[in-house]
Amino acid sequence: MTPNPTTPNEAAMRVAALYDKTGREILPGDTLKVDHFIGPRRKRHYMFKFVLEIVVIGSTDPKQALKLLHLSTGLPASAYYYELQDGRTLPDYEIVQGYGTDGTPYDQRPRHAPATSRTGRNEGKA
Repeated sequence: MTPNPTTPNEAAMRVAALYDKTGREILPGDTLKVDHFIGPRRKRHYMFKFVLEIVVIGSTDPKQALKLLHLSTGLPASAYYYELQDGRTLPDYEIVQGYGTDGTPYDQRPRHAPATSRTGRNEGKA
């Protein structure tokens, strides 16, 4: 019998990734377009984010998260937030630029099957 080489925390940290609304995995170095709001005359407004890195947050129950930076003039470099990598599909996020860790362009990445998003809606309906 071979012992399991990973502890429960290490196994939990190797969870699923995070996916954009097209089903592509979000990786460090990607630029994301995020739906912000719909204004007068149905004009859509967007925010742009940059994925800095994958970080581990939490000391007693560590989890992997993406560190996202707001792309805007006038904001300090500390204007970032985290999104946990728990296998969700983010319905308001879309990758618009980026390369994978192996140099693969974002539009050539394999697509993930749609899953229930954080809003509870099933994304990817025909």
